[in-house]
Amino acid sequence: MVDQTSIPVIEQIARKIEARLKTVDAGHGYLVTCAQVVRPSRRNQWAPANGVTLLELDSFEDGEPETHASGLKLTRTGVWTVRMFVEPSDDDDTPMDALYAVAIAELERAIAADFYLDADDTFAGPGGYDGLGHNTELRAPQLVQDQNGTTTGVRVTVAIGYAHADNDPYTAL
Repeated sequence: MVDQTSIPVIEQIARKIEARLKTVDAGHGYLVTCAQVVRPSRRNQWAPANGVTLLELDSFEDGEPETHASGLKLTRTGVWTVRMFVEPSDDDDTPMDALYAVAIAELERAIAADFYLDADDTFAGPGGYDGLGHNTELRAPQLVQDQNGTTTGVRVTVAIGYAHADNDPYTAL
């Protein structure tokens, strides 16, 4: 097992999202299946197919630096896109917009799975990813089109705030 402190906080979060997406299947109570979860690289092989899900870090947003016991605390937000291809079989007569709606709902449910509750089961606020995330924001989902304008799937965007000391991007604060 890899020592998490040898991996930057932003990558630790990405790996947690990836692991969560890999649980999206009927066996875990979902209505869709992430058939293959891919974090694209120059070398990996994947092809668009039903349930293939891409996870990519899209951008960063800076927060206000704060003072911390060990120096300066940097707060940032990592913005990831999760794209799922939706290509039903020829036998499936479910309306496409219904398939897209279910795919969006189930991806959002997986991403938000650890929004935490207080002891009395009241919502205490978003966070999660084993304490790495300070808040998690699901942004407006989108339909994805190919170059011909044909809808091929859905995109869910998630912004996760995190913090680390200015001299230690490997340890979450």
